[in-house]
Amino acid sequence: MIEQTLNALFVLLWGGFLLLLARTLWRRLRRQGPRPALATLRAPAWLGSFAVLLLATLLRAAVVFVYPQYMGVVVSVVSPQGVRPAPLMPGLHLIVPLLEQVVLYPRYWQTYTMSDRIHEGQMPAADGIIARTKDGQEIRLDVTLIFRLEPENVVEVHILWQDRYTDQWIRPATRAFARQAISAYTVDEVNSEQRVQVTESIQNQAIARAAENGLIVRNFLIRNITFTEEYSRSVEEKQVALQGEIRTQYEARQIENLAGGEANRITVIAEAEARAVRIRAEADAAARVVRARADAEALTLVGAALDQQGSLLTYRYIEKLSPNIRAMLLPANHPLILPTPEDIAGPLPPRRPPPGADDRGDSPPPGN
Repeated sequence: MIEQTLNALFVLLWGGFLLLLARTLWRRLRRQGPRPALATLRAPAWLGSFAVLLLATLLRAAVVFVYPQYMGVVVSVVSPQGVRPAPLMPGLHLIVPLLEQVVLYPRYWQTYTMSDRIHEGQMPAADGIIARTKDGQEIRLDVTLIFRLEPENVVEVHILWQDRYTDQWIRPATRAFARQAISAYTVDEVNSEQRVQVTESIQNQAIARAAENGLIVRNFLIRNITFTEEYSRSVEEKQVALQGEIRTQYEARQIENLAGGEANRITVIAEAEARAVRIRAEADAAARVVRARADAEALTLVGAALDQQGSLLTYRYIEKLSPNIRAMLLPANHPLILPTPEDIAGPLPPRRPPPGADDRGDSPPPGN
């Protein structure tokens, strides 16, 4: 803004001075003639004003301010080689007015893009790099080179290239590096993880060659790779087949996992049933042992009781007999006479002869 303001101010001062001088000359020319009008130019006031304006203009031309994002190359008539050997770095500098001129070059990082998309790169038309791989396949690359000028060599860049270094060095050199690197790989390698190696190869070549020409390359980026339709179709078919194979393997693993899970389930169930059977058998065996031990202890107690009270066995025996029994067997040495069933139920009814029997024939004779 300061530079533009000073330029506008000097334009106004010179314009005002020239208009005022022309008006004065026109008036004197009409009133007094040509000679008095020309004599006005030799007046001290006009000569002094002109000298002040000229001195201010020369001083303005001698003072140069270089912005921080630029550096200046001084083209000089008074220098032996027509240019100052050292560039002007950012800041305020003095040059010889009318004999020296400052050409500014950027210090910031610049990008140069070559792309097949219209208006995406430096060229308005499609400008992608066409290269051939080791196996003869044609591919197209969209690339971007990030670089800047080296301050120590900017004077040499001005001498060799001026402002043509992007179109006449960056563009053709990058295309050559890319084609040379791509030719060392097959199309499958370019389309695989080795794409990083391809990028690094191109970037290393660009860095080495750019340093020889006063440029610093920071990055080389492969933004896109376009293959031919035939190769793209074959890659797509291969991917589809690969996906089908992966799906088949996945289904086989799923079936295998299910079978393994079912086998594990059956094994777990069988082991659980076996453990249950074993536990039940052990429990039954333990129960039998306990029951046998209890029976043995019970028999021991019964035996001891019988030894002390013999009549207890007779009592339990009678208690188990049926109440309708007609005869009772008693021990021979039993001290008690027990009632028979007849005594309890009354006398037995008389025995009847069988039907049809005759009292005379069937009855025994008297005296027998």
